[in-house]
Amino acid sequence: MRTLRMAAAGALLPLALLAGLAPAPARAYGTAFRHEAFTVRLPAGWRVAEPKPGPKGRRFVPAKKARAAESARVVHFADGRGNYFTVHVDRAADLEADAIWTVHASADGASVDVGAEGAPCTGGGACSAGNGTLEIGTLPPLRFGAHTFTFEFGNTEREQGVSLEPHRWILRSFRAR
Repeated sequence: MRTLRMAAAGALLPLALLAGLAPAPARAYGTAFRHEAFTVRLPAGWRVAEPKPGPKGRRFVPAKKARAAESARVVHFADGRGNYFTVHVDRAADLEADAIWTVHASADGASVDVGAEGAPCTGGGACSAGNGTLEIGTLPPLRFGAHTFTFEFGNTEREQGVSLEPHRWILRSFRAR
């Protein structure tokens, strides 16, 4: 009987180790930020940020007055490793970008569905390819209730090899209020 218990415990050990390596479910990922017009969930380590001049243009640092972002028309979030995500509220996003993603309002009328992740541009027009930073914008502007929203995100330190999963996750967590 003792041998059977030890064998069963030995069989469960690899399963327990694999379970420990599995990623956490998305719903448990991050903390909520509440703006007067929307909410988003932020991955661990992401904070309300403000832009500062940097060697490649701009960079983002933790906001000195993070609570002011709760009613701002442009709200920046960053992870301290170059990744950023910006929400424009009732304000057009005028930017050059490496790619444009198409978005639309989801069936619930308060969240965002990604229609297509546009391919990186190759130059010309409003294309920023080759500048050493990654910039992605969304179109069209989305109208939820009394507000219109556009989004931009990317990485201020690298243009290639950037994981877009945190950006996708924040965009999909967006909820208009």
